[in-house]
Amino acid sequence: MAKLHQIQIRFDPKEDRILLRIRTADESEFRFWLTRRYVKLLWPIVVRMLESDQQIARQGDPAAKSAVLSFQHEDALQRTDFSTQFKDETTNLPLGESPIVLAKIQLKQRPDGTSVLCMHPDKGEGIELAMNTVLLHSFAKLLTDAVALSEWELDLGIGAKGAAQQTLPERMN
Repeated sequence: MAKLHQIQIRFDPKEDRILLRIRTADESEFRFWLTRRYVKLLWPIVVRMLESDQQIARQGDPAAKSAVLSFQHEDALQRTDFSTQFKDETTNLPLGESPIVLAKIQLKQRPDGTSVLCMHPDKGEGIELAMNTVLLHSFAKLLTDAVALSEWELDLGIGAKGAAQQTLPERMN
């Protein structure tokens, strides 16, 4: 797949869903709907990905883990460009113009240790995102902001407020 160029995550009140738009460097755009149920499944995986960082994983004390995670989150967000508008001119929509409702989540690890977030509908193609630390923290920020606007009453905390204490399988459907 082409290199990721932009991500937009925004709440659509008319649909009562979150629209995830992913634009690649080759001018392709992928559009997905995130339901409330899906976000509830997705968030603990995102937190687990965040906490799998070596600096966080080696901390024995939960308060220290939380503090390192919070520091990393703020640092990553300072290095992210949130001011550039998402480019709406799209020449290639490989999965079609209408957003696809996501239903399945899987977390994979590449041999080099890179986490890959696999998000797919019940049937058909989805997307697999290899995420470095900055991209992962940015994705988490965009998702928490969209959920805050949704009024879904989901607490998507980072650090001490996160869902990291949950034991999760490698695959959720």
